[in-house]
Amino acid sequence: MPVSSNYLGQAYLKEYQDSVDSFNKALEIQPTHDNFKRDCVFVLMVFFCCLFQIQSRSEDNNVQAQEVLDQAFQHYEDGHLIQALIEFKQAQNLAQNSAMPYVGLGLIYATQNHLDKGIEAMQKALSIQPDLAVAHQELGSLFWRKREFNLAETYYRQAISLNSKMVLAYMGLGLNFVSQRNFTNAMVQFRQAIKVEPTLHAPYHSLGQTYAWMGDLSKAVEMYQTAIQLEPNRIESYYELGVTYMRLKDYPKAITVLEKVVALKPRHKSAHYNLAKAYAKVGRKQLAETETRLFEAWHQVDEKIKPYSRRLQGNPEDLQARYAMVQIFQKHGWLQEAEEQCQLMLSIQSDFIPAYVALVETHISQKRFQNAYFWAKQLTQIRPKLALGYSYLGLTSVELERVDSAIEAYQKAIELEPDSPTAYNNLAWFYAEKGINLNEAEKLCQQAIQISSKPTYIDTLAYIYYKRGEYEAALQEMSKISRYISGNPKYKLHWKKIQKKLSQQKK
Repeated sequence: MPVSSNYLGQAYLKEYQDSVDSFNKALEIQPTHDNFKRDCVFVLMVFFCCLFQIQSRSEDNNVQAQEVLDQAFQHYEDGHLIQALIEFKQAQNLAQNSAMPYVGLGLIYATQNHLDKGIEAMQKALSIQPDLAVAHQELGSLFWRKREFNLAETYYRQAISLNSKMVLAYMGLGLNFVSQRNFTNAMVQFRQAIKVEPTLHAPYHSLGQTYAWMGDLSKAVEMYQTAIQLEPNRIESYYELGVTYMRLKDYPKAITVLEKVVALKPRHKSAHYNLAKAYAKVGRKQLAETETRLFEAWHQVDEKIKPYSRRLQGNPEDLQARYAMVQIFQKHGWLQEAEEQCQLMLSIQSDFIPAYVALVETHISQKRFQNAYFWAKQLTQIRPKLALGYSYLGLTSVELERVDSAIEAYQKAIELEPDSPTAYNNLAWFYAEKGINLNEAEKLCQQAIQISSKPTYIDTLAYIYYKRGEYEAALQEMSKISRYISGNPKYKLHWKKIQKKLSQQKK
């Protein structure tokens, strides 16, 4: 039986085993702003391309840098931060007099919560191209996140003066006013954003929040409903609409909307909490109890993450804190969150091995073997002397039916770490599964057993004998691990197969 990827990673990552309060409180509505920014990335990319003018001696460099920038912004949009970071730096080297690579780097730093680094990168972009509206807009956002509202307003207004169609700047300026409880001026900016781009949901959503804070709940409902019409699967608008119905004591409508939220995002803790309250209000006690249990389950995860989140607020480059979060996410099945943290770790330190290991494991657990193979391959390139990477490469190659690649990877793992039984066993199992090189498979498995007599290695040897038609020998090996068979479905299946073949022989 092959050894799992989780087991493979344990030994190497043991040193990290003992190693994120929400910003979305009161008027601090960064998540909504970030979601809107992601929605606008494509628009920004087009804008970037229009602005991008490289002053370079080489026309080839000009073209190449543009191609690299296009790829980098696409990777940024997709959340692949490590690739984006590498490509922004490549573009920077190709076009040293261009502002846009610095804008890209600033976006990456902002995503990492490195606000000062982001500001530095955007200011460098402006030193090259002072009239670059997007850099002014991003500086507004960064200073807003630092709660330096006067500076934020200055940069947002400068961006608007340079580009009167820049929706993000109007939105940012509106949020800047909201943070100072200047709701009247905030609504002016949100409505200006609607005038520029009437089909975008975000300004309507922000108007809904503003009306709700002002106590005009019916107007808030109208704005949220408009936002949902424009973006039917926009979770935050459904959630805010549900909460507004709760405030209006219209519990049936609140239930309908909040049920939509948890359908779109099952781990939305606050939606479960409010849904439990709404069910209780209409006398649906059993459903209220179910939602309360779900809320408590997600709350436990948040509580486990909280210490590491606080550490990251002080030091966004605390890789051990991020890795501890990844382990919590993996344990509870929050695989998207785990992958996002891994991408952030690699954008901070591109050779951080635990992040590669976690990415491989996360993709394997979702049976996304092509992605797992990619990250295993990256691991072998980053650390070519690490046997673990080749063991992962072997495992994923097996799943992708890449026979030669699997054999080569396992053999390399054995060469690098001859005292580890795992690669011996997994290559032996692979041969047995394919029905090839069975004599070599037996030798490999015997070597694994000499190092460690784990039941899984003995099961592999029994399977090899089974594949060779040596059923008595197979049964003899299985008898050595008989006490484990009842509790292991795979061992039990192999045992039954061997017994069946022996019965057929006797007939």
